[in-house]
Amino acid sequence: MDTIAGIVTHVRKKPEEGGSGLYVVRYETAGGMVEAKASSRALALEVGDWFLAKGEWRPNVFRGRTEHIFNAVSVKPDLPATREGAAVFLSRIFEAGRHGATPASIRAFVDRHGAAACRKAEQNPEILAEISSDPARFRGAILADWARRLSNRRAVVAMSKAGVDDHAIGRILEAYKDDTWKVLRENPYVVSRVPDVGFPNADKLGVDMGIPAGDDRRIESAVLAVLDRARGEGSTGLPAAKAAEEAAALLGRDGGMRAQVENWLLAAAGRRDGPVRVDRSPKGFVVHLPELLVAEAYVARRIMDMLRAPPVHTPARVDAAMERVFAANPKFARFDAVQREAVRSAALSQVFILTGGPGTGKTTVTEALIAVLEELGHRQIDLVAPTGKAAKRASAATKRKALTLHRRLLAREDKKTGGSMFGVNRENPLPAGTVLLVDETSMIDAQTMAAVVDALPPDGRLVLIGDPHQLPSVGAGNVLADLLSARTGSRPLVPSVGLVNIYRQEETSSIARESRTVKDGKVPFMDNKVRGGLAFYEHDASDIAEEIVRLVTGPMRAQLGLDPARDVAVMSPQAPGPAGTWELNARLSAALNPGGRAIEGVFHGPRDDPKMPLPRVGDRVMATKNDEENDVFNGDVGTVAGVEDRNADGRQKRVIKVAFDPDAPGARPRLVEYPVTRWRELILAYACTIHKMQGSQATAAVIVASSAHAGMLDRTILYTGWTRPEELLFVVGERSALEDAVSRRASDLRWTRLAEFVERAAHECGFAPAQREPAPARPAPAAPAPVQSRSAVPPRVVPGGVRPAGGGLPPRVMVPPQPGGPAPVGQAEVEAPGQARAARPAVPRIVLPRPKAPVPSLGPRPGG
Repeated sequence: MDTIAGIVTHVRKKPEEGGSGLYVVRYETAGGMVEAKASSRALALEVGDWFLAKGEWRPNVFRGRTEHIFNAVSVKPDLPATREGAAVFLSRIFEAGRHGATPASIRAFVDRHGAAACRKAEQNPEILAEISSDPARFRGAILADWARRLSNRRAVVAMSKAGVDDHAIGRILEAYKDDTWKVLRENPYVVSRVPDVGFPNADKLGVDMGIPAGDDRRIESAVLAVLDRARGEGSTGLPAAKAAEEAAALLGRDGGMRAQVENWLLAAAGRRDGPVRVDRSPKGFVVHLPELLVAEAYVARRIMDMLRAPPVHTPARVDAAMERVFAANPKFARFDAVQREAVRSAALSQVFILTGGPGTGKTTVTEALIAVLEELGHRQIDLVAPTGKAAKRASAATKRKALTLHRRLLAREDKKTGGSMFGVNRENPLPAGTVLLVDETSMIDAQTMAAVVDALPPDGRLVLIGDPHQLPSVGAGNVLADLLSARTGSRPLVPSVGLVNIYRQEETSSIARESRTVKDGKVPFMDNKVRGGLAFYEHDASDIAEEIVRLVTGPMRAQLGLDPARDVAVMSPQAPGPAGTWELNARLSAALNPGGRAIEGVFHGPRDDPKMPLPRVGDRVMATKNDEENDVFNGDVGTVAGVEDRNADGRQKRVIKVAFDPDAPGARPRLVEYPVTRWRELILAYACTIHKMQGSQATAAVIVASSAHAGMLDRTILYTGWTRPEELLFVVGERSALEDAVSRRASDLRWTRLAEFVERAAHECGFAPAQREPAPARPAPAAPAPVQSRSAVPPRVVPGGVRPAGGGLPPRVMVPPQPGGPAPVGQAEVEAPGQARAARPAVPRIVLPRPKAPVPSLGPRPGG
């Protein structure tokens, strides 16, 4: 690896424009300063920045000739080490009008102090007065501008001395820029929340700067690190005892750190501001990030507002509308009793949940519901989904336009937080009377759900559609499952119907039937014989990838007539590791695209894992980012059709042309061009993670079951992959890994409170779900016999909806009471929105009461 030191003379492209930043630089050599180009993803540089970079020289074709670009792995602010470098650097900082400095005076200064001129000025800035024609007049400006230029240099020296790793240093400089040194002096622990920095790096810096072990800043940082980790695992909060234990482990157990963390949390329970909120629940103290506490509380209040609103239509009017719609469409006339009740209950409710597993007819019921709502006079019916691919599937299935949730709510990135801001909100809501239907709701996190209910007008209605047994959201929350489990007594608070009968697969198919077996925590019977479209091929972990390549390129293509690239979804729980998507994609690319040409300019960068396979011409690829201008969404799949070099504005530009698969059969592929610098937005798509396949379907699927993926493979992820194929499913791997996966549900470990908040809101306002009058009996035309699960039982109608007898819904995720923990002496009060439906409620303010009496402990310690 090479090292260069130099100055930025021109910025060709900033990193935030996509990929790496590209700069024209002059760097020091034994023969003087030499001009070159450099790229960096590690740190955004500006003109005049002097840097020290480590990296490699790579060839690049520009305007028909080959040039070498320095690809930096790490970049740090530095000072010149040569006379010429010092003169160039100082000339970029000081000028005649502001400092009384001229090129001649700067050269004379460098000649006087030699190659170490800048380092001498770092130690004694007063010597810089020598460059000025009027030192007394310009002294202040000279010292101020020199200090500003050296600010990052001081920060880097301090961080390097403390042992902060180079990557973290780059991220910190990128986050705080010229204010880095000032931020570090005030509180070095704030950098712990910068992406890829973390508490350990911040703590090295804090310890080196002499911050005591029990300092509030250090404790706060550790608690935030614990909550950030919990958020990454899907939790919206943690029991205070658990948070204190984990924070104490980060801080070190010497000196009674757990007791100090507990005292800090108790003090935080009396505050209504700050970066951490400590709330009380029936289970004891709970610690939250404020935005997650507010999100769940706000969703609960808005849901309760809708539940309390008077119905828009009478049962008789809805029944009449259903009669007309069902009589006009034979497909709807074949509905069973549960499907009919789903349409009726949804049409009568202000907020409603439709659930069901694969093949139970959720999409057809949604189509019928839209038709009934239109018959009832609703003109603003919006169909949305959390991903572009799910929106396209919903649109194709219902013959209605569907948008991504973020597009419908005019989401844009918040540059400060990296999250989303929504242009459609309580000040600018959806049109009056909007009925919002949200597909694949299991993928929606708490904060996105807060944006959904915030966007509804006062008379808006909400229909949530999904399968609560599929993967929960990537973000924090368990929205769908929590809303389904919210109850008053034994009665569910949110009206819902769970579809149970299977219609999509053929009667002989085992895929949907055995998906229920998996959902119930049992291992289906499978062997290497294809029975009902289902088979299991047992192999050791080291042989799984080879067997999958053989299966996909051999029998599935030759005997079943399937196109491996378009008809088969190969799924693995994770990307790296044996039989991960990286290995599978590399092997399948070599087998299915043996003559694929490498793309010049596509290579592993400093932050790329070298095991990640690179796309070639002819490869199947998947988009990883939304590009609404070109109608491309995260998860869309296409083929690399070619690479083309073009001249634009006197510069040569290389583009990768991707032919994305059409949305409808018979349509032409959509050709979209990607600048080669954006190649990371395209990953190989012969195999993908199960997370990436959520919301999609395929003719056939292959799922990896390997002990190497034990950290990712559980019942929920297995069920989600299991329900992707329409006709054939092959599980390849270790039977023990399959059995272990079925026995575990990682989503049960999420700690969320939405159900509790809905129940609390219902209690506060005295709400109880009304007993809905039953639909009048009506004969239904004979329908084909549905495929029933071996464990299926007739559904029972419950107040507010229909559920399978015996439950079938995931339990509410709550931590059991802590023995010896504090009694719930208070509650987190959420300021209720105004009762009038004509006015928009404000986002509730969370009021955290000060404890009435000292509480000695937040919960039991390990071992008593």
